[in-house]
Amino acid sequence: MPRKLLFENKVCSRCGGSGEYSYCSMYGRVCFKCGGAGAVLTKRGHAAQAMLNAARKKPARDIVVGETIMIDGIPGFSASRWAKVIEITGTGKERTIVAAAVKNGERHSLQGFDEFALRVAQSKERLAALKAEALAYQETLTKTGKPRKRAAAKPKEEIRASA
Repeated sequence: MPRKLLFENKVCSRCGGSGEYSYCSMYGRVCFKCGGAGAVLTKRGHAAQAMLNAARKKPARDIVVGETIMIDGIPGFSASRWAKVIEITGTGKERTIVAAAVKNGERHSLQGFDEFALRVAQSKERLAALKAEALAYQETLTKTGKPRKRAAAKPKEEIRASA
C-alpha cells in the first residue's frame, strides 16, 4: 500500500505508483526508487522535507538530561530507536551523552559529537507547527526547489475580494 507523502510529490516513474517493481530475493518486490511509497518528492518537496528534517535537529552540545533523542541505526543491520538522555558528563571532546532506549532500556553512549546534530523528539503541537512552517516554505520555492526572487502573485480570488 503506497504511503501518503506530506510534501509535493509525483507518481514514481519506475513503478508507476504501485510501489512494486521486479522481484529481488532479499527485498521482495519493493521499488528501490520510491521505497514502496508509489510516489517521489519533487524538487520543491525535497527542499521542504530537508528544511523540516533540519528543524527537528539540534547540536549535541545543546542536548540536556531528560530530552529524548533518536539513536540512528544502520540500515539493514540495526533499527533506529528513541532514547531518553539520562546522563551527561565531561565537556568539549570529552563530553559523553548516555541515553536509555525508550522501549527496552538498552543504554547507548555518544562521545565527542558536540557539533553533530541529533534529532530531538517534539511535542505534537511543535511538530504540527514545524510541518505548517515547512509547507509554507514549500510555497515560496520555484519548481527547481530554489527560493523565488520575487513574491508570488496573488490568486485571482484574493484580488477580487480585496477590490
